[in-house]
Amino acid sequence: PPRSTLFPYTTLFRSTEARVNAARALGGLGNQAKIAEPALMVALNDKESEVRYTAATALANLNGDTKVALPLLQEALQNESKWIRNDAASALSNMAVNTQAKARSLSDKELNQAIKDLEKTLEVMGESEYDVSPQIVKSINNSLDSLKRERLRG
Repeated sequence: PPRSTLFPYTTLFRSTEARVNAARALGGLGNQAKIAEPALMVALNDKESEVRYTAATALANLNGDTKVALPLLQEALQNESKWIRNDAASALSNMAVNTQAKARSLSDKELNQAIKDLEKTLEVMGESEYDVSPQIVKSINNSLDSLKRERLRG
């Protein structure tokens, strides 16, 4: 990203806690925080895992570009912090629902990738040493089933 994108992030949010709180607040705003997506993309590369996970969650919650966020969210399911795991699982569920909502506008390639991503997410959840909410697993399964039905229609 250009320096102008990095500058506010690196100078205003020097402490890990401040960067986490900023990302969490932006994610809570949903689509209203879409303008902050470049700063959140920068935060995905933060040296602190907590910041990376929170930024990934925020991107998912504002329906941003989640290609980079997806593996971080899947990784966060193994974090020792229960709130990071819960936030990541909820964000993955949001991503699944958002993808389901736009299924008809996806190309065949995008639809196949979305199905693959959700299958991988469910696999990671199943392999996690920590329990994931059954409601979240069900939500992701429902979205996956819907995407598979859409693929059959295509």
